[in-house]
Amino acid sequence: TEIYTLSLHDALPIYDRLAFDHAGKLYGTANSGGSNLKKCFGGCGVVFQLTRHADGSWTEKVLHHFTGGADGASPFGGLTFGREGRLYGTATWGGLPLCSNGCGVAFSLKHAPGKWVEHVLWTFRNIADAYPTGDLITDSAGNIYGTANGDFFTTFGSVFESAP
Repeated sequence: TEIYTLSLHDALPIYDRLAFDHAGKLYGTANSGGSNLKKCFGGCGVVFQLTRHADGSWTEKVLHHFTGGADGASPFGGLTFGREGRLYGTATWGGLPLCSNGCGVAFSLKHAPGKWVEHVLWTFRNIADAYPTGDLITDSAGNIYGTANGDFFTTFGSVFESAP
């Protein structure tokens, strides 16, 4: 049963895993849509939140619009909750312009009064560790793990870790 149709300017949340918080809010990414249509065809993607109401309806809120610059673009992986209620994810493009569209980033979003603030944890720097597309996981120590595809021609991808 469809619960909500996103209205994030033609967003495509086709690869992401959703995450619930303790209050029952639902979080996800859309790899297109949002803003900056000039930098990214169809938009650079967003992180969104859906809140369910007593009548069963849902309200959508965009937590972050990717710009295609240092903050990343096209988040293909889902979100994971970690320490202190932070959301963790990856954006396949953007970051440093060492790859044609940027090599991608790993990011966190932290709730601050009235807004969510993105922090780039890792900027992928070369073809060997480029283009993260999967979900991130965390361990009990707060370390974050994920995978990056590489360029398929010269590398076969990598596994990465980011310490808290």
